[in-house]
Amino acid sequence: MQQGSTSTDQLKAGQLGTVDVTASTVANIGPGIDFYFAFGVIAVTGGVAAPLTILAGGPVGLYAECSTMGTIVILFVYFLTTLALPIFMWRRHRQSFSGLRHVAVPATGALMLVVPFVELCKPGQPAPYSAFPYIALAIVAMATVVAFVVVRRHPTTGSGEGTTFAGS
Repeated sequence: MQQGSTSTDQLKAGQLGTVDVTASTVANIGPGIDFYFAFGVIAVTGGVAAPLTILAGGPVGLYAECSTMGTIVILFVYFLTTLALPIFMWRRHRQSFSGLRHVAVPATGALMLVVPFVELCKPGQPAPYSAFPYIALAIVAMATVVAFVVVRRHPTTGSGEGTTFAGS
């Protein structure tokens, strides 16, 4: 690559060690289908958003419900990430593993989120909020099944991730 090239140029050339999926690759859906694809996206978005807004009792109710559900899922993801970080660092980068940095700090962060998590998931919430913890568990379970199937079919999936900035 030339001197003075940007990281965008390097990303397009696949030189940062990332999976080379650029916007042009994703947007290449076929000749003559562009209009129908865009129309389909707008139609599906409107067809999903309008009934959800009506069911939620208006845009404010929809925002409250979606943000609560999203927060519970993000808390799950954060918790699972704090579990995965020490394992990843121990297996892949043992020489730079630090108990303080890779175990204690993430565990402290997870402990700080116990109170919001408990408040969002406590029993006795009004409907539909009472179902959100179970929906979040179902999402995590489905993601686990999908990940298991993908890794079984393609054992090298994900093996190159995390090496972008590690110098490998």
